[in-house]
Amino acid sequence: LYIAVYWTMYHIKSRDSEDRIRSPYEMCRISPNHISLTISFFVQSVLKQILTMGEEYVMTFFSVISFAQQGVFSTVSKLAAIVVRVGFKHIEDSYYVFFAQMLHRGLPRQNQNADAVVTCRETLGNLLRFNALFGIVVTIYGISYARVALLVYGGRSLADSEGPLLLLWHCPYIAVCGINGISECYYFATMSQVEVERYNWKLLPFSVCFLALSVCLSYVFGSVGFILANIGNMVIRICFSMRYICQYFGGLAVLQRAVPSVPQLALIAICGGTCLLTKVVFDLTHDSILGHLCHIIIGGLSFIFLLRMLWECEDASFKTFMKSLSPVVLKSKAE
Repeated sequence: LYIAVYWTMYHIKSRDSEDRIRSPYEMCRISPNHISLTISFFVQSVLKQILTMGEEYVMTFFSVISFAQQGVFSTVSKLAAIVVRVGFKHIEDSYYVFFAQMLHRGLPRQNQNADAVVTCRETLGNLLRFNALFGIVVTIYGISYARVALLVYGGRSLADSEGPLLLLWHCPYIAVCGINGISECYYFATMSQVEVERYNWKLLPFSVCFLALSVCLSYVFGSVGFILANIGNMVIRICFSMRYICQYFGGLAVLQRAVPSVPQLALIAICGGTCLLTKVVFDLTHDSILGHLCHIIIGGLSFIFLLRMLWECEDASFKTFMKSLSPVVLKSKAE
């Protein structure tokens, strides 16, 4: 609602640039195109609110899980959301502005500046690659360190509940959130008003299916069902965005760029398997503070080694991109 009102007032004040007093009738006259675009963004905001907060509505009206389970779910969700809010959100906002400035909204690739198209294609591919690597690493290490993280964050009562299972499933959800955020970032920065309206109609069945999926999966899997529904919703939205990106660039070059190499996947699997093995060993033999501390140290050393080797496996284009991305991440932390 705030966004809709903001853009309505913006269009009223920016109808013309003449320094004269306009009559109330003139001030209330708004371009039909502006009205249509404002309504489209308002409808999109409502539907996205359902997709974002849908599980809370289901919990409230259907009572599919107990209040204790809702408390654990809310705590774990807020902890996992820190990664999305602190890291992904600011990167998405920054590169939305970048894409919107580089390309003209609603124009096909053939009518855009050729250098700008090449720059945006490389930047988008590197962004998707970074988020894919980040999501895979978070998922792999989340398997081994979900319980330890909750033990440090909320004590043994939270660590001995279903919290570790929920946090473990939140890790792949974070991964798909990162991919979806960047793909939709490019989608929204380049699509025309007609495409925005079409996307709104696509969000409507998304919302209905998501709510139905949340109810069904929560009855079968409990609290984990809400996370599975969110993952399914994100995967479907990623497919639509990727379809648009492939059509826009006329090929799969961006998607191929986003896929990590085989050596990188092998390194991630080795380090993740090492941490999982230490978790099993220390859980069976030294379920104590000393055991958890040793487990954390081993994980930290393997993580540093993994980052170093992943960096060595990358090409010059990705390394240059990461150097330009660092100021964006540091700025988001400062804010």
